[in-house]
Amino acid sequence: MSNINIGGTTMPITENQNQREYWKVTNTSNRLINIGDLPKVPTIEPGETHDLLRYYSKDQVTQSIMLPAIIKRGWFTAIKELDDVDTAVSTTDPEEYFHIIEENELNAATDKIQEEIDDIQESLSTGIINISSDYYTGSTDNQIIIVDASDGDVEITLPPAIDTADKTYYIKKVDSSNNKVIVNPNETETIDGQSEMHITNQYECYKIVCTGAKWWII
Repeated sequence: MSNINIGGTTMPITENQNQREYWKVTNTSNRLINIGDLPKVPTIEPGETHDLLRYYSKDQVTQSIMLPAIIKRGWFTAIKELDDVDTAVSTTDPEEYFHIIEENELNAATDKIQEEIDDIQESLSTGIINISSDYYTGSTDNQIIIVDASDGDVEITLPPAIDTADKTYYIKKVDSSNNKVIVNPNETETIDGQSEMHITNQYECYKIVCTGAKWWII
């Protein structure tokens, strides 16, 4: 008898020619999961169970880097036992192999397309506002700020960086006056290391992003 160790769990292996060993994983998360370095395993849906040894040898499964990480995150539960099960489907079956690969690639492509759709929808939902007086950006979800400073300097105050990680603002001055658009970070926070940012030229535009600690001009 020997042992197998996956995700910090040690389990015994019993060799028996009359039984087939199985190593089943169940997706206990709420997301679709691919095991990146075991690509023949189809995308596993929430609540779905797959026997990894229908696609790979024991050595290949135990050498996986991704599988232990997924188990430790709590996305998978795993059961390793012996059972009298049909061994007809194996990695030597070309038709089964290619079917699995095609299905896995299709699911991965579908996931990627959905991510791109989500990104596009997020960008389309970006708010735009036109202002001509002082403005606090934390009061709305507007990310594109068009400023007319014809009547005097306009101050734009940013929200605390710690509450605004990954936030992006586009700030554009559209008037031809000599008045300034002044962008102020919260309290002692900075933009590119400065306590404030000035926009002085007509049609000048800055993109600023937040890291959760400070702001940067991109």
